Amino acid sequence: MSIVNRLLENIAEKVTLSGELVRDEIRAGLSQTRNALRVQGASARPVYPNSLVHGGPSRLVGWSLRETSGSAPATVTVYDSRDASGDVLATVTVAAGATSNHGLPVSGVSAGEAVFVAVTGAVLGSLYLGAVD
Repeated sequence: MSIVNRLLENIAEKVTLSGELVRDEIRAGLSQTRNALRVQGASARPVYPNSLVHGGPSRLVGWSLRETSGSAPATVTVYDSRDASGDVLATVTVAAGATSNHGLPVSGVSAGEAVFVAVTGAVLGSLYLGAVD
């Protein structure tokens, strides 16, 4: 095999790899859309007891939670997982009848797999999730 053929094979391999990288970037960008628009800020996702809030990678950038029973505190634990077995991203305790509104500094906390919440008590609110960059 001549040097020219080796160079052409090497170039073809690099072009193929480059195309795959571009497709992966486009796929990741499209997964961070709402109503066909790229998510620029945070997306509010409702918190339901012991549920998957988001099924893919994202960034936790804040929350707004209200304890609704008025008689006992509520605790929300946020996991980087599809269930309560993953790494804990945040634990928020909301006093009886109170609210907790918090934005995380800079770019938030990355969730590499998914975002799951475990809730004890009665709580209503949302987690704010940012796009994966």
